[in-house]
Amino acid sequence: VDPEALVKLSNGTFWLAEEYAPSLLHVAANGRILERVVPVGVKKDLTEANYRIVEGLPTILTKRQINRGIESLALSPDEQFLYFMLESPLANPDETAFENSRYVRLFKVSLQQGDFNGMVSEYVYMLDEPETFLADDTNEQSDVKVSEMVVLDTDKLIILERVFRHTKLYRVSNLDDATNILETEWDIEAVNTFSSTLETLDNLAAAGIFPVSKAQVFDSRREISDLDSQIEGFALLNNEYVVFINDNDFGIDGTKTRIRVVKMAQQLNQ
Repeated sequence: VDPEALVKLSNGTFWLAEEYAPSLLHVAANGRILERVVPVGVKKDLTEANYRIVEGLPTILTKRQINRGIESLALSPDEQFLYFMLESPLANPDETAFENSRYVRLFKVSLQQGDFNGMVSEYVYMLDEPETFLADDTNEQSDVKVSEMVVLDTDKLIILERVFRHTKLYRVSNLDDATNILETEWDIEAVNTFSSTLETLDNLAAAGIFPVSKAQVFDSRREISDLDSQIEGFALLNNEYVVFINDNDFGIDGTKTRIRVVKMAQQLNQ
């Protein structure tokens, strides 16, 4: 298990997102795993687990690129829904699709008294092009990734996109206008490298797919030019302040972990 995100429920339990299966884990306050939700077909690989395994996620998630699985997780204020996103596009049909695609999948999950209650929907989130991250010198689409997500309200989200030095925040104000692709042809694993998949589409609209609408609410290059590189954590502290935290990659090159508190919560809703 490689945990990348967590949320706490009012009953004291936690939901964790991890990127390698990928999977979602419901965990008690004492650390005991209550259930682990995995893609359909993965349960057979976890026969020695001493906790409940639920095959509740789409099989297509097994096509995640190594080290680019579920990276972010958020909880609706009424605790009825979980939202999670992959860090990058799927490798469907192959790694070339992952490297070139701009389409990241966003999922909505129903909870019942804190437990998994089934998938609700799946949407397409379109990443920015690498050249727009001006603080980074790259033209590789795979350098752009989603590293965090927080909830403002039900179906109202803040998404963190970044490369290395350059971090952006986008607000998704609702999901009603986006196409729900859950259990459609776009959730089917490619049979060969010539198969048409979501990740290989040139034009979403031509395929009848509308991604979620996003509006930029923060750009580190313009607003906090000395914000740390490799920002992977972001949270709302209250109605005034937010917090950023970076990944220091074990401090191998001397990078320090730093928590940055900024008075900018109100602009997330503007």
